[in-house]
Amino acid sequence: GGSSEAASIAIVAPLTEEFTKGAFLVLLLWWRRHELDGVLDGIVYAGMVGIGFAFTENILYLAASYDGAPGLGPGGGEALTVVFIMRCLISPFAHPFFAAFTGIGIGLAISSRSTAIKLLGPLVGVSLAALMHGIWNYSTLTGIGNFFLVYGLMMFPVFLGLIAFAVYRRRSEHGLLAEALHDAASRGLLPVTDIPWLVDLRHRRQARTWARRGGGPQAERAMRDYQAAAIELGYLHHRYLRGTAPGDFAVRGHEHVEVLRTIRPYISFPGQVVPPR
Repeated sequence: GGSSEAASIAIVAPLTEEFTKGAFLVLLLWWRRHELDGVLDGIVYAGMVGIGFAFTENILYLAASYDGAPGLGPGGGEALTVVFIMRCLISPFAHPFFAAFTGIGIGLAISSRSTAIKLLGPLVGVSLAALMHGIWNYSTLTGIGNFFLVYGLMMFPVFLGLIAFAVYRRRSEHGLLAEALHDAASRGLLPVTDIPWLVDLRHRRQARTWARRGGGPQAERAMRDYQAAAIELGYLHHRYLRGTAPGDFAVRGHEHVEVLRTIRPYISFPGQVVPPR
């Protein structure tokens, strides 16, 4: 009946979908676990999973709305237009938004030394994702007025808050990355003068532009590879300094340092005329 269908939409579907996305995110991060170093990475990868999920689901909903399906009307162009507006224009960020909570939980678990956070972080994250998803779905069952009320007073502000949190984490990680790279430089792993061109996004772009002007696309690619290896080394070294280094820390660190030492003689940063050799 109607109550069972409503319960399915508001409770069963959010739980199923968010735990499915969470499981897929865990598999993705296990496969690319060497690239996950904290909360920001968790948000980014969760957003990628959410975008993929939304893309697939939207195609299915658009096709079903045109053909006609229970809860989507008799079909045709009008039903297709309504579903397109609701899912593709008003709420395209919904699935990445929900999944981001799971990503935050996993990111906290990865970067924390607390056993409780390692165990509870992902579970709390996916539970919050399912809760927000459930509220969203329930609002669609109670009339267009309630939907826009929930959208305007809860979902959109929380979405903006999530963006602000990501920006805050990005800025805070700027400091920890600089600190870690300075420690790495003190151990002779890279020149300390390179660090300003590695930790700031604007300076990284300036360095790549400088390399392209001086040596063309190949030099720009070398600069990009050097920056990527240095940033990975910085985040890995930060986890070492915090006492949360992964088991393959030494192997990964050696790989990054080798990339830096191989590329460094062939690049220069703005203001440097001749690369050090």
